[in-house]
Amino acid sequence: MKPRLYDPNNEHEVKEAMTHSAAQIRGYVLQVAIEIEARMNIYISELLCSNEEHIGNMHTVILSRMQLRNKSEAFFVLLKKYNNQFYEDNKEVLETLSWAIKERNVFAHTSIDFSAKAVNKFISRKYITLIYVKDGLNPRTIDQEQCNEVVSKMIILGNVLAALIDKGLPPGVAPEKSGVPPVE
Repeated sequence: MKPRLYDPNNEHEVKEAMTHSAAQIRGYVLQVAIEIEARMNIYISELLCSNEEHIGNMHTVILSRMQLRNKSEAFFVLLKKYNNQFYEDNKEVLETLSWAIKERNVFAHTSIDFSAKAVNKFISRKYITLIYVKDGLNPRTIDQEQCNEVVSKMIILGNVLAALIDKGLPPGVAPEKSGVPPVE
């Protein structure tokens, strides 16, 4: 991320730079979270559906209406039932899914702290202070390095989910022969 140039003595420019930095940080995290969710959608729909039309319906009619946390619960039930060895082999990474969902929600629902203290922190160290209102007023300070750590961990999770999709359903078995009743 290229830092935005601003005059530290110009309050409007500082707030604009803070907003720009927060948008970039959020954008990275939310994009990776979107990719994780898309991979869960693919796994669930391809496991439960036997043709493209049903897969599409699963995405648009059912999965698009599910909250991410509920979708992850369904994902784990199916994963443990139909790809348990994959789950066991990748348990440590897969178990970060609930953490990834929480991080996604924090980044999606926080506001920027524009208090004098937060502005000074930003000017001196490029830290953005985010306030996560859902948990009360517990400010969370985050910088680019911390954002990179969150994104890196989420990318690893996304890569494991991509490997699961590439692996097949259950290993080498077509959905219609897997014993999973197709959605009709």
